Amino acid sequence: MGKQLMRILAYVMPVVALCAMVAAFWQSNYVDELRENYMRRHGSIDIPEAMYFDGKAAFVIAPALLAFLVCQVLAVVFFVLSWRPWSWLFALSLWALWAAAWGLLVLYCYHRPSATPQQFPATGCYDFSPFAGADRVQVFALDFNSGSEGRLHDPDTEGRFHGYRVLGQTDVGPGPERRRLLDALQDGINRPGSPAACFFPRHGLRVIMGKAKTDYLICFHCSYVYIFDQGRYEYQQELVSTAPENVFNAVLTSHGVPVPP
Repeated sequence: MGKQLMRILAYVMPVVALCAMVAAFWQSNYVDELRENYMRRHGSIDIPEAMYFDGKAAFVIAPALLAFLVCQVLAVVFFVLSWRPWSWLFALSLWALWAAAWGLLVLYCYHRPSATPQQFPATGCYDFSPFAGADRVQVFALDFNSGSEGRLHDPDTEGRFHGYRVLGQTDVGPGPERRRLLDALQDGINRPGSPAACFFPRHGLRVIMGKAKTDYLICFHCSYVYIFDQGRYEYQQELVSTAPENVFNAVLTSHGVPVPP
């Protein structure tokens, strides 16, 4: 009777694992739909909203993945403990279920619409071409560990850029290098990537035209840029792709400024 029960459980466990993966798929698609609807209404996702969506997804997905792993391990254990000559059809169907559950997990890992930049369409709303003739364009390498979002409004002091310690900075004069830098940031904002629930800025950009000053505090890793327009300390948040990071680093390196770690 005990082995008979274990044979039944060996069959049931992969089925439960399959159900867990179906639940993870459903929750993932549901949250992705909510995220896309929010993007269509508001144009971008701030960090609190990103954390909300991530938490909503994890609320179901994390227990489902844990249940999947436990059930798959138990299926093998029950199969071994109940070992006796099985009919080939019964054994084949059991291992087919077990393999199907793992296949669904692999499919889930590759099926992540929210992680693809294509879900954020090109906005085309930023034009940096007027900045090519700016009086001054500065690029900053920042220590992301030295500040916090609560200090973004701190007045800039020597060696600080919106609360973050400056590791190095350089002026980018008029010419191809400046245009390449500005074009890269323009394309990065107009064709943004998918955001993460974090903000660790390693780069900064300051553009001065006459009395007007615009600062860009940038975290390419988390795909966010905070824009401080006209010297004000209220900021506008936008998404940005990771593509401009290489251009920023190349400019810093060419001017002898260490790339931020």
